[in-house]
Amino acid sequence: MPAKVHPWIDREQLNDSSLTIPELRQQITERFAVDSGDNGPQQWDTVVRNLSDSPEIEELWHSYVEQEWWSWAAEDRRVQGVQSIYNKLFSMYQRQERLGETYEVVLGLGCLTWRSPSGRDIKRHTIVSQASISF
Repeated sequence: MPAKVHPWIDREQLNDSSLTIPELRQQITERFAVDSGDNGPQQWDTVVRNLSDSPEIEELWHSYVEQEWWSWAAEDRRVQGVQSIYNKLFSMYQRQERLGETYEVVLGLGCLTWRSPSGRDIKRHTIVSQASISF
């Protein structure tokens, strides 16, 4: 990422892969040392900069987003999906280990649906088997 863009970045948005495109800050405040000419205490000056006054920053940003961020975000969304499934399975594993026989893991496949003569909908798995999760 170009160094000129760093002060304008909102880190929270940069790390959020669910966004279409992270936005830059519209305004930043920069502090810089001013040479006082003597050996006294260092002087500081503050300048407020607007993004609208720096079109080159927006060009650099859009180039970075297109060339690097979008591919990172796509991969991060994929990884988060996999991580979510892993977390759910690991949570089930921990419950299975902690609760022993009071917690049963089963695998159900297929779903048979019918309506009884009284008009009640009934849904049942067609195949059910006891399962165990191991890590």
